[in-house]
Amino acid sequence: MIRINTDTLDIVDLPEQVDGCNFKAGETKDGELWIVYHSGLLLHVWIRSVDSDGTEIWVPQNRISFSAEIDQITQEMHASFRIVQVRSRYVYLSMTYMTPVGTQRRSFFSIAWTCCLRGHSMTISIRI
Repeated sequence: MIRINTDTLDIVDLPEQVDGCNFKAGETKDGELWIVYHSGLLLHVWIRSVDSDGTEIWVPQNRISFSAEIDQITQEMHASFRIVQVRSRYVYLSMTYMTPVGTQRRSFFSIAWTCCLRGHSMTISIRI
């Protein structure tokens, strides 16, 4: 991944876990680089940070499960997901699934993820 800055051209290696996954990168309101990828019904959130040696590294922040919310819609039928965009700690996804009567549906939804000093919170908003 290349992060273009008006002063520098930074080349940033991705974590090994992201290899071959559907992922998107974005910046937080504070300008921190972050990525999100999914495996199954889990979203993995990583933020670029600096370790104790001053080296920039990827730090896993959270794994967010959205299986309960998706099962309510798909009634436990198979669904496929694609991360459409990440912006200011919001993850926008599309979901394709078959209804019980055999009709293919596509839905879009977002997950808001916030980090605070005492932990993480999330809100899942599904729009069909």
